[in-house]
Amino acid sequence: MGLRMGLWRRRPAQPALPMGEQLTELGTVRIVHRSAWWLALPAALGGVALCWLWWVDPRQLALPLCMFHHLTGLHCPGCGAIRATHELLNGRLLAAMHYNVLWVLALPPVLYAAASETRRFVLGRPLPGNPIGRPWFLITLAALAVLFGLLRNVPGYPFELLAPPV
Repeated sequence: MGLRMGLWRRRPAQPALPMGEQLTELGTVRIVHRSAWWLALPAALGGVALCWLWWVDPRQLALPLCMFHHLTGLHCPGCGAIRATHELLNGRLLAAMHYNVLWVLALPPVLYAAASETRRFVLGRPLPGNPIGRPWFLITLAALAVLFGLLRNVPGYPFELLAPPV
């Protein structure tokens, strides 16, 4: 009889979690642990690609040309990024900047943002100063890429240094 009159209280239902997530309660703080197994394949493929790029010089390969450069004759903001990555992996910073200075300068904040987002996904909290949560970060990157793409195609002494060597 007492059960029917509301003397017995049920625990409130926990919200359903997506597949692959586990819930841990620490006091009043809920920590959601997400399964990071789906990150293993892209990380492994990226590692293999970086090892290959470290070993093989892209200047000696017949890689396909950038379609933007092929169609317009202009250098896009990404032209020279593969060669710059090869130079970075081999420890030649100035040579990498010679191919694509935007790529070299933007790589550290972009890698930090990627690591922060990965940590936020897996552990539920990002690294301190996560730039992805701030709208200025992506807007600044896009504006810099457009400005760099315009300036590297301007003929003349100071701007022709931004274009990758042919």
